[in-house]
Amino acid sequence: MTLQLKPLLAVVFSLAGLRALTLLVSTAAVGRDDEREGRRANSRVRERGLRSFERFLDAHDATAQELYRNLALINAV
Repeated sequence: MTLQLKPLLAVVFSLAGLRALTLLVSTAAVGRDDEREGRRANSRVRERGLRSFERFLDAHDATAQELYRNLALINAV
């Protein structure tokens, strides 16, 4: 390999490594954003489910009283 080609290859490989690093960092950032949005969506689903369950218990007093007396019934599916 000639002496003139070595510095050029060193620059090319350095730039390629830098580009790969920036791609890794940006991909990780996108993954974190997706994860945050997923948690927000799950939170909204849980809140809607809780409100729906509360409305159900409000409309079914006997069931609400039974659950109040024995909370283990919630997990008895």
